[in-house]
Amino acid sequence: MKMNGLSKIIGIATAVGIVGAAAVMGSGVASANSASAREAGDLEDTVNVCEYPNGFLEAESTRESSEQRIYGIGSVSKMYATVAVMQLVEEGKVELDGLVMDYIPDFRMADERYKNITVRMLMDHTSGIMGSTHTNGMLYLDNNTASHDELLDNLAKQRLKADPGEYACYCNDGFCLLEIIVEEVTDMSFTDYIEKNIVANTGGTSTGTAENLFGNESLVLPVTEDNKEYEQFYCMEYGGGGMFSTSSDVANFGAAFFKGDNSLLSETSKEMMATRWTTDEFKDDNGLGWDFTELPGYEDAGVKVMGKGGDVIYEHAMLLVAPDEQISVAVISNGGNSALNAMLASELLKEALKEEGIEVNDPEMRNFEMVSDIPEEYLKYEGWYSYRTEASGGVLKVTFPDKKYMHVEEVGINASSSADYILSTEGNFVEAEIDGETEGEIKEIKTASNPKVLAFEDSDNGQTYITVEKVDIYPELGSKTDKDYYAERLMENPVSDEVLSSWERFNGKAIYATGDIYSSYIYDCGIMKLYMREDLPGYVLGVKSIGAALFKIQDAENAVAFNTLPDSSNRDMLDIHIETVGDRITVTSCDGLSFITEEDVAAFDGSIKSIELKSREANWYKISDNMANTTITVERPENSAIYVFNKYDEVVYTSHFVGASNDIPLPKDGKILFVGETGGVINIEY
Repeated sequence: MKMNGLSKIIGIATAVGIVGAAAVMGSGVASANSASAREAGDLEDTVNVCEYPNGFLEAESTRESSEQRIYGIGSVSKMYATVAVMQLVEEGKVELDGLVMDYIPDFRMADERYKNITVRMLMDHTSGIMGSTHTNGMLYLDNNTASHDELLDNLAKQRLKADPGEYACYCNDGFCLLEIIVEEVTDMSFTDYIEKNIVANTGGTSTGTAENLFGNESLVLPVTEDNKEYEQFYCMEYGGGGMFSTSSDVANFGAAFFKGDNSLLSETSKEMMATRWTTDEFKDDNGLGWDFTELPGYEDAGVKVMGKGGDVIYEHAMLLVAPDEQISVAVISNGGNSALNAMLASELLKEALKEEGIEVNDPEMRNFEMVSDIPEEYLKYEGWYSYRTEASGGVLKVTFPDKKYMHVEEVGINASSSADYILSTEGNFVEAEIDGETEGEIKEIKTASNPKVLAFEDSDNGQTYITVEKVDIYPELGSKTDKDYYAERLMENPVSDEVLSSWERFNGKAIYATGDIYSSYIYDCGIMKLYMREDLPGYVLGVKSIGAALFKIQDAENAVAFNTLPDSSNRDMLDIHIETVGDRITVTSCDGLSFITEEDVAAFDGSIKSIELKSREANWYKISDNMANTTITVERPENSAIYVFNKYDEVVYTSHFVGASNDIPLPKDGKILFVGETGGVINIEY
């Protein structure tokens, strides 16, 4: 891909996305756009990338089409919110280290430490706010603003998980607060401000939110990994992840961070944004807004790179900017994830740098010298650990069999997985392959071909952490290097038999989401199962289709998030509360979600002919054996939704599918959900 001129602005959009090790295109056409300079206006050269039988990217030169498709860009939206507030800082209307409560008079939290949260802390994720208040935040074919309007009320009920400024941990709510700061200070809607002060100044033509792009015909419909097409999806948390754009608009926005380009911000502001908040290599890499302000390999080549990724359920984005070399790369997709987008963007960036004579090499795999026996001093680390990732969580058990190696078992509900590690002379544990372990005899221990590297850290707070280093390699696409905090030791949590019994009644049972509006994505993953283990008294594991989290029992009514991992492994924390009113038991979480218990889920046995709907009240049913593997026909009002889940709690039908039939299958041992607005009625025929 040859690009002329000093500036390189590259954008790729895919209609179905990035799957596995290659970019796979579906029903649409993807384009990679480059320009000699943003000020030149129209993009000069275009490469259209189409689907080929081998599933890999191939390209041919064309002229750009007159219309580009518009995608949700997820958390790349945070860069727009950051720039907006930094502009207000430059104008003297906001102080970067000013208190958030000074700009949002109604901002309150159930934790007095909130008074110390500054604007900067929202931008670099160090506020200590629990994470994401997603109630009514992600909607199908709806632009209801309840998420925005109720955010402050929801935050007012929450505590903080850490002291403000203590450590960085990814926090969507912080950027929703930046959105509100923009509105409070300017007396404009966030959308109007972005359109007037950012999009217009970067040559954007198709960037906005559900406020100005709702129903736009160029929006790309969300598509799942198994090629199910949903109704248009809108994230209503604009500052956190609710913006839409084209690949060229995002790449042109990235060009505003080129050295010498002051179309949006001064060099001083851009430099502050591009400065990593800490020097600790295992803590988050972010600056102000940016996910990272440096990249392995590029640093060795003398190239500074900033990047911001974004994921909103089905749609994903990645923006990379090399400000000194004046290269901006944007990759947007639905399907896949932002990590894959990041690797594709990185490969494009490498190719652009090659044309300037700059070679960027992938980080080399480390060589380790191994220790044959585990010293006694490491045996103190045996025991249970709580682990967290950005997508999930659970329990690990660490042992040292015969002091020859470390065995780490990831303990699941129905099954477990494990890995073995050898101690290196550096004091860390390298993932290994063990051959021929019989009756205590081991024929061979060798390092794995692409090993994870774990290490123990005794923190000043008295806690023991496990850190992880890993390189994920995707053939034909690139690699991704991570250094993170991974797990922390589980402390004993003694509680009375009476308290334990109050939670054991939920062991192995499901709770069901309710309380969101009918268009909310929350119902796609609306079933959570609670589990307890006899060998881990005092803890409850909550498992959903999108991940799991471990809670520490406080009393008969409350179980709380307890992790202190000082990075984004600790993101989106929840406390849960049980409340009994009459015969009804509800479970609420600190982010505003509500659940009903199995006792309030009736049988769907053929006797129900109609369902009267009430706003924010989901109607859940278990499919009875006499209805299993049959079909019903429904007549429903426009503002309503129906979901069917199989026995694994996976969505097999929803009225949010494009072209969804009114003839609905009922799988054995499944559930069915009806939700809508007050006054609506769903009629059912058997």
